[in-house]
Amino acid sequence: MVSYVLSAVAVGLRRWLEWLVAHCSLVEDRPFFDPARFSWAAALEANWAAIRAELDEVLRFRDELPNFQDLSPEQAALTTNDGWKTFFFCAYGHRAEANRKRCPHTARVVDSIPGLSTAFFSVLGPHVRLPPHRGPYKGVLRCHLALKVPDPTDASGITVGGQTVHWQEGKCLIFDDTFPHEAWNDTDLDRAVLFLDIVRPLRPPASWLNVVLIGLIGLSPPLLKWKRRHRNWERGPRGRHRTSQTTARPRSIDWSVEKCLERVARRYDRRVSTAPSGREGVVMNRVPPCPFPCQLAGPGCLPCRVFGALHRERPAGPQRHVVNLRSAQAQFQATIEQGAETRRERLARLLQEQQKLRLELVGLAAELRDTQHGHGGFATDTARESRGGVPVS
Repeated sequence: MVSYVLSAVAVGLRRWLEWLVAHCSLVEDRPFFDPARFSWAAALEANWAAIRAELDEVLRFRDELPNFQDLSPEQAALTTNDGWKTFFFCAYGHRAEANRKRCPHTARVVDSIPGLSTAFFSVLGPHVRLPPHRGPYKGVLRCHLALKVPDPTDASGITVGGQTVHWQEGKCLIFDDTFPHEAWNDTDLDRAVLFLDIVRPLRPPASWLNVVLIGLIGLSPPLLKWKRRHRNWERGPRGRHRTSQTTARPRSIDWSVEKCLERVARRYDRRVSTAPSGREGVVMNRVPPCPFPCQLAGPGCLPCRVFGALHRERPAGPQRHVVNLRSAQAQFQATIEQGAETRRERLARLLQEQQKLRLELVGLAAELRDTQHGHGGFATDTARESRGGVPVS
């Protein structure tokens, strides 16, 4: 009963917000809009060739791009395979810095758009069709800058509010995604667009309320989950939710050492995170302080001797200690080499003993053969007498 009431209240609140936005909007309440009405659209179309060049570099690693439903499980209602790939630059306050460095020109262009809330490359695979759906909030407008549209162009398109249009490379499509819409790509190649969500122009005070609501959307559980999963994907194979088809990382000496250090850190209730690129080590935060102040107990107190390398001094404020992996890896490698050397020595000793036993067996076989030749006649006569025969002289 409580969930039903909350659901009804949410639906009523959303309808009221959509009415308020439509009533205070500076643009009409319609499915599609003329790009000429927006000053930023012309600059976006003028830079489409440079953006397409950066997209082509990204698509060289298409299989590594995250599926939309792997970042946002709610999109599983639209697609469940690898047909919808994404490459994010920003979304509701979260900036994908690593992606922005790979595509600096695209990042500069999208940053120049006023009221931008979301920007990413949207890649729709061959023969993929997204079923009809609608956006959650009317306070933003959606823009598709067509970057890669395979021939024939009429084999891929989008229908919004019953109106069907087709993408044209270098041109913008601006529409209201709260109208029911669907998209499809019936060609044998990828269709790619620069996917943008931009704050809808409204009259005050509705515009102020709209900014607050968009900020609250960025703090909602689905968006926080999306941000966490995208950060894990940026970390590479170490991320826990990179994609649903991520292969297991092969074990190696470096990985074993790192895991050992992580287990040691957890034992002291410290968080371990990977060191910045270019530095070898594990950064440990929230290092527990010495139980007794060094100024009172002296540097030779028992707690200081126990904490050892972790507590040489007691600086003010939080401490950050970097445990270098190089020495740990060297020790681990030396242990492995020492064990291998011990095994080689044991194997050599066993081979020597085996050689000695082989020589002894050869000598015993020769002695047995000589004994049989020396007493061959006596053995034969004895056998015949035992059978009742007469020996022949």
